[in-house]
Amino acid sequence: MKHALDSIFSDVNTPPFILRQLIQRFIAFNPSPAFAALIGAVFANNGSGIRDDVGAVINAILLDAEVLYAMLATDQCARLWVWFLSGDDQ
Repeated sequence: MKHALDSIFSDVNTPPFILRQLIQRFIAFNPSPAFAALIGAVFANNGSGIRDDVGAVINAILLDAEVLYAMLATDQCARLWVWFLSGDDQ
């Protein structure tokens, strides 16, 4: 089982898949290729040499200037804050 999970997480398609899922969960716009590359790089290395740090990936998604500007322009901040404050994990 451990070998299977290691194989899945080391696959080159894993970061884009996880990125897409997280973006769909937290924000509602299509990211630019530069943004996708940035988040993929954070998934591969959180800055401390650690791979698969989901907390660092979520921080990178939510704190990116492109995301913040897009969310402010479309009132997505309200959606995110309602979700955050409700404590709903679905």
